[in-house]
Amino acid sequence: MGTKLERGFEPPLHARSGIKQLRLFSRYVTHMVKLLPFVEYLITGIDSEGRRFRITTTSAIHAQGINIDKGSKWKIYKGGIKRRI
Repeated sequence: MGTKLERGFEPPLHARSGIKQLRLFSRYVTHMVKLLPFVEYLITGIDSEGRRFRITTTSAIHAQGINIDKGSKWKIYKGGIKRRI
């Protein structure tokens, strides 16, 4: 038994209050981002010599193969939306 959110409908924000409304909206946004077309990966961080680096790639295997100690990996969707992975 799925919620309306899982079936693709907008959550009724006017009928919810406070924290529950925020949780539903957060789930809705996450759901909508998963439906957006994926564009590329962005890897940012600091290398072993203390310099910042930034790498963009469309290959998931390449992005997963980069070992970062101090940094982040992001998935960038169409429209400029970024989600940290």
